[in-house]
Amino acid sequence: MKKLIVLLMVVCLVGSASAATLRYVGSGPWENGANWTADNGATPYGLPLATDLVRANWGNGTITLNSTQAISQFQLAVNEGGTLAVAATGNLTAALGCNIGNNGTYDPLDPSYDLGILDIAAGGGVQVNNWVMLGNGTDGIANVSGTLGMTGHLWMGCNLTAAAVGILNVDDGGVVTVGAQLGLGTIDAIGPRAGTGIINVNDGGLLNLDRWNGNGDGSIQAGSMLNINGTGVVSIRGDQLGPLGLYIANGRISGDGIVGNVAGTYDAGANLTTIVVPEPATMVLLGLGGMLLRRKK
Repeated sequence: MKKLIVLLMVVCLVGSASAATLRYVGSGPWENGANWTADNGATPYGLPLATDLVRANWGNGTITLNSTQAISQFQLAVNEGGTLAVAATGNLTAALGCNIGNNGTYDPLDPSYDLGILDIAAGGGVQVNNWVMLGNGTDGIANVSGTLGMTGHLWMGCNLTAAAVGILNVDDGGVVTVGAQLGLGTIDAIGPRAGTGIINVNDGGLLNLDRWNGNGDGSIQAGSMLNINGTGVVSIRGDQLGPLGLYIANGRISGDGIVGNVAGTYDAGANLTTIVVPEPATMVLLGLGGMLLRRKK
């Protein structure tokens, strides 16, 4: 028994020792192991392991992922700006919570210098098996033409003191799936934080939500906005027509740039509420003060 305990302790120590915090020097392909270093930038490391935390924080450089990789976490913009570009052949899985716009240092001569960016091309994908923070200590942008999924919450503009902005663009063919709570300008979907969150579900994009605070205020704080443009679609589990009406009344959802210019439909069979920009004929009714909220059996 003592030998078994000692062996287990050794295995645990080896496993924990393998975890590292890495950053990529300059710009280039993820698959170039020579550019991955220990966080001080001095010691070459090789390709990140599944237990490693990786950072894009070297002179506003861009890391381009062309393969399938697994890590613990990613942080984009740590002290300096950085971009992670997931190409059409790239797929990344992260086991823990990830930050896009972590804590970059603002440079007034180059406002983009502190920016964290995640670009996902059509065909590429990122799966985070936890929460995602977008626009935490510094501004963050995610442009999704492929897939971005998270099993946990999506918090945007969520720092207590930093007035950071988080922007999510779900572009043509892009699919973003949030497995838990949505929060724009908040970190608990109850009270406000110092930042703001903006979601643009653009023509051909799809945003799948698990839930939001149904009070019409908590999940989209004042100053934040959920925009739906063209044929963009937002879906959310359950009958959300009542909360949707409250968010519209509070000026937190727009369609094609017009606050409240959206239509909601609840499908009882699928237990799903779908939110879109209405057809032109419906827009006339909305302009007369109506609001299309429809339930389907």
